Amino acid sequence: MQMLDLVHRRARDGKHTIMLCAGQPTTGAPEPVLGAVEDSLHASALGYTEVIGDRDLRETIAAWHSGTYGVTTSADNVIITTGSSGGFVASFLAVLDHGDNVALSCPGYPAYRNILESLGARVVNLVCDESTRFQPTAAMLEALPAEDRPRAVIVTSPGNPSGTIIDPEELERIARWCEDNDAVLHSGRLDGYGIPPDFFSDRHARNCFAFAFDPHELNEVALDGLGTMLTMPLPPSFLGYDPEAPHHTLDLARAEEHCRQAWDGRLWEHGMYVTLPYLEGIDISEQPARMLKRHLEALNPRFTVDLRPASDSEYWPLAGAGKLPVDLAGWLAGFPDPHDFIHPFYASDGWFASQYGYSNPELDALVEEARTHPDPARRAELYARIARIGFEDAPFVVMPEPPVSLVIGSKVEGTYFNPMLNGWFLWKDIRKAE
Repeated sequence: MQMLDLVHRRARDGKHTIMLCAGQPTTGAPEPVLGAVEDSLHASALGYTEVIGDRDLRETIAAWHSGTYGVTTSADNVIITTGSSGGFVASFLAVLDHGDNVALSCPGYPAYRNILESLGARVVNLVCDESTRFQPTAAMLEALPAEDRPRAVIVTSPGNPSGTIIDPEELERIARWCEDNDAVLHSGRLDGYGIPPDFFSDRHARNCFAFAFDPHELNEVALDGLGTMLTMPLPPSFLGYDPEAPHHTLDLARAEEHCRQAWDGRLWEHGMYVTLPYLEGIDISEQPARMLKRHLEALNPRFTVDLRPASDSEYWPLAGAGKLPVDLAGWLAGFPDPHDFIHPFYASDGWFASQYGYSNPELDALVEEARTHPDPARRAELYARIARIGFEDAPFVVMPEPPVSLVIGSKVEGTYFNPMLNGWFLWKDIRKAE
């Protein structure tokens, strides 16, 4: 706050100032908003609203929420606050009592500290640096003396001002510490505030997500309708591709059926809170995440999907270590054989299956037999069988294959489409047309 004051003082003194300490809009309000405000000023009497916000506004928001997410939302479930800071105050008041300790990272968002102290809470600093990527750790909490033990722990991911995302395993450790010490945090359990690390070991949980995904919508919104719809994770030109294989498409009735059965009914009863990172700026990664959020939250008001954009440097290390709840990415094979597409997805020691603990001994045996069998016809039969078993088991969702375009000048010869090179070709093969 002191820094903001200094910035504004310099600006008032006519000194050139670039403010990097707070996000600010660079334009005025949109014309429709300005028009609506002017109409309201002329047509309505100015005065106090209801404490929790204007009733008409809350009913409009409730109707939008109901229509967007397919749930019944009443205006009584909506509270209008003056920005997110007002929401912080309301949520802190609901959780904390005067004098409670609240632990948060330092450096961190300054408004948290100001709001907490004004409410009578005692802030406990968790001093962070680059060694923890400026995120708190369970070890920091454990090292606190008894008088500093917190009633609540605030974790921001991406961090403010660092922008870093907390390591999922560290978040699990913090959640366990909070559970053991009666502190408030998203829990990492099937109680509506998290999911356990082995959440997708349940076949019904996997199918719940799979039937909430719409590959046709993804093709339209992310690939302009130009992608190739697939029934299995194998290019259609390869041996063993089965265009008749059953595959998941959007079916919210079946999604709900599996959600109700997952984890012996506990998923549906208690709900879930899942953080879903996606590759920032990559439509084929972001749009599936938004789709899953929209469809899953429409199934059950206790379902919350928290979307988090992540940079390449943040996303891929987490994906490689199997620390993402869902990996929104594709696969490029290393050699032109069906095995190098089938094995990563279906085999327990494959790239994707091994990251997320998926294992099916029957599929392992079929993948190995298909790899070693000398008869192409028999291999094709095995791959078709693998696809059908995989549909029932749902270890992944098949996304459309993105289009590949080669734009070649008339004076160039020797270019060709090679699916193994994702549309690239070898420079040694091209030449100037005669």
